[in-house]
Amino acid sequence: MTPTLYDYQEEATETLRSNIRKGVRSQLLCVPTGGGKTVISAAIIQGAVLKGSFILFLAHRRELIDQSCAKLEDFGVLNYSVIMSGDKRYNPLAKVHVASIQTLMKREFPPADLIIIDECHRAASKSYRDVLANYPKAKVIGLSATPERLDGKGLDDIFDELVEVITIGELINRERLIKPTLYTGKFDSTLLAGIKKRQGDYAEGELQEAVDTPKLVGDIIANWKKHANGKLTVAFACGVEHSRHIAQEFFNAGIPAASIDGGMPLAERRAIIADWRKGYIKVVVNCMILTEGFDFPELECCILAAPTKSIAKALQMIGRIMRTANNKFGAIVLDHAGIIDEHGAPHLNRVWTLLGDKDRKKKDKEVDTLATCECCDLIYNAEPKAWLADVQEKLLAELMPKAKAAMKAKKHSALSLCPGCGIGNCKVCNSQFKLSMEKVDIDEVAFTKEGYCPQCHALYTDDQAHMVNEEEEKELPTSTEDELTLFESDEMPLALRVKNQFRKHMRMAQEKGWKRGKVFYEIKKEFGDEGAALIPRHTAEWWRQVA
Repeated sequence: MTPTLYDYQEEATETLRSNIRKGVRSQLLCVPTGGGKTVISAAIIQGAVLKGSFILFLAHRRELIDQSCAKLEDFGVLNYSVIMSGDKRYNPLAKVHVASIQTLMKREFPPADLIIIDECHRAASKSYRDVLANYPKAKVIGLSATPERLDGKGLDDIFDELVEVITIGELINRERLIKPTLYTGKFDSTLLAGIKKRQGDYAEGELQEAVDTPKLVGDIIANWKKHANGKLTVAFACGVEHSRHIAQEFFNAGIPAASIDGGMPLAERRAIIADWRKGYIKVVVNCMILTEGFDFPELECCILAAPTKSIAKALQMIGRIMRTANNKFGAIVLDHAGIIDEHGAPHLNRVWTLLGDKDRKKKDKEVDTLATCECCDLIYNAEPKAWLADVQEKLLAELMPKAKAAMKAKKHSALSLCPGCGIGNCKVCNSQFKLSMEKVDIDEVAFTKEGYCPQCHALYTDDQAHMVNEEEEKELPTSTEDELTLFESDEMPLALRVKNQFRKHMRMAQEKGWKRGKVFYEIKKEFGDEGAALIPRHTAEWWRQVA
């Protein structure tokens, strides 16, 4: 039975087909990890086969090729061929060829009217360009959750159109993805000082030497036991030795674990993954083997032990655990690499374009509302839950001047509480405590809630009056289960808000023929000099033209 597409998947297939009918030669489909890019591509291939077209599907990993073939069979496309070293499914007469890019470069190219490139943010490499040059009349569709190169450069020299049909936030809202709970390992970024960059990211050898230390690896084991003990886990390391070191330390701690890498025999790698899927192994550590396209929805925890400058790589790693599955109730990220601090939460709705960014540094930390709990290490949105009361009858006298100073600016008197453990830092004495709020009636129709710091007796209030009636009392929410609205544009880091608006203006500029200066002016008008300084750089041909 042919799988049923979700509405956004149907919209994607129709948009892609419509663009082809309009004469668009190459287009890039952007769907978040877990949104079903392979399903959409299988539906496109099914329709193309019925019209008598020849199709070439390209991927760079064996796992991606096997998953794509399985999905083709689900859609009833059985007459396909596989071009991959050691694979016996090759059939030169088939209409559909699923090819490893590495193997294809050594073989005779098959006929193709339509080329589909999986994980197409890699399509800028010479091998992919050589393949595309061999098919000047073929239509091209790229698939990616992160449509820019790993070094941040754009893909506008390969693709003509970007097709986006749904965001990560919308998929979470539809319960198609799980919003992850984020914990930080308090990564020391000074360890990265002096490490060389290669293609926009850290040099692997130097990075591995910097972070593969007994203390950092030990912290990984301790935090996993604290926050994700027993959960199926994928861990990302900086290199093969780093990966093996982490796996060995898990094993030494009595936790079934294994390390996999591209150099081990295929049969051994498959055996480890099979035992992992069955639950015999709890933690599998790898060095960028299980990032793109690896499908294991039951995974509940992701350990980030490999710092990266690439937002694409970061989202690919975290995306491994955001898929839904039966009897799966959450997803946990243990960030031991400073990735959340570098790139922001994975579920922010980012604006993608084909233009890309050369550099994604977060240059303004003060406007970022993400906070880290000093007690349980949870990363959360620091939304105010209580404020210092105007009248402080029980506050220690020597602390009264500090309380008055804090109350002069309302934001300095606001107390945020960790949704994980309920702990906050007192705005007067800076002690950590769990705020217990009790309702205090003002009159018959209104009430407030109040609570005290147990150390300095500072009084906090919810700072609101709540209307009630005889049938129902309206209480303040006591949990943060519905956090989807917390990351709207005005709560994003300034760098990300500037980038989103910049990309929108760039699209409009190209459509309307604006000069570069117009884009700069619009950003400066909206965000001021501070925002204008955060405008991303990129290498698109249009931007390099004289204003």
